[in-house]
Amino acid sequence: IAGITGFVELAGKKITATNLVNKGNVTHNGESVFTNVAGIVANYCRANLTNCSNSGTISLGASAKVGYANVGGILAVGVSLDTTTLDNCDNNGEIIVNPDISITAEKNINVGGVVANSAGKCIIKNCDNTKTIQTNGILAGDSSSGALIGGICAYASSTLTIEDCTNSGAVQYNNATEESTSSYIR
Repeated sequence: IAGITGFVELAGKKITATNLVNKGNVTHNGESVFTNVAGIVANYCRANLTNCSNSGTISLGASAKVGYANVGGILAVGVSLDTTTLDNCDNNGEIIVNPDISITAEKNINVGGVVANSAGKCIIKNCDNTKTIQTNGILAGDSSSGALIGGICAYASSTLTIEDCTNSGAVQYNNATEESTSSYIR
């Protein structure tokens, strides 16, 4: 679920999305094992995002039942065999995550001010997060539960480059606050 599009892919071709703006709130309160929630794009394959911005609140609500989730101000999860670039993309909307993560044994959530999960080579440059990322109720008490939280990017499974990016929003987890571009909570 996203403010602009849920999924982007064009038969193996690289797509460039430019000047996309979301001003509406995006809220997921449903039930699913895998969930992607974002201001601009929930999930993409082989795409570049340029000059995109979100000012709506992005939330994974208290009634959402999820097992694995990616929540991002601009992008929830990006998968690419090529290098993907997010350039001059700004998140100016709060991100609030309060889910019930009771569905699966592996309860992981990635929450990023710009990108939640980069599953491929990714360059994030000239991007900013200006609002608070607030996460509560993620750990359910077993050792396989956890959260990766970052002001710019929460998780990258391959090569990640962050250039000239700023996080000025607080990164909050259960009453603890850390002002940073990357936080690891597990």
